[in-house]
Amino acid sequence: MFQKQFNGSVPSIFVSLSGDGELVDNQGTSTGSRAVQLYNGRAIIRVKTRNGRSNVAASIPEMTSTIPSIFINL
Repeated sequence: MFQKQFNGSVPSIFVSLSGDGELVDNQGTSTGSRAVQLYNGRAIIRVKTRNGRSNVAASIPEMTSTIPSIFINL
């Protein structure tokens, strides 16, 4: 589905975090980045919760009209 709509490229999911935790990013890996691509329909991120409360937001800017942003409380 994505390959057809995006001419062979897979859209990136952009992730942000607010609260007490820390998003593991800028690692140059598939699980350590603010922008991750789907593989097998999944994307994985890592968060250091620091024993507090955090909120994670994920969105696909290329598909804002069909897929809404997602918010998850940790």
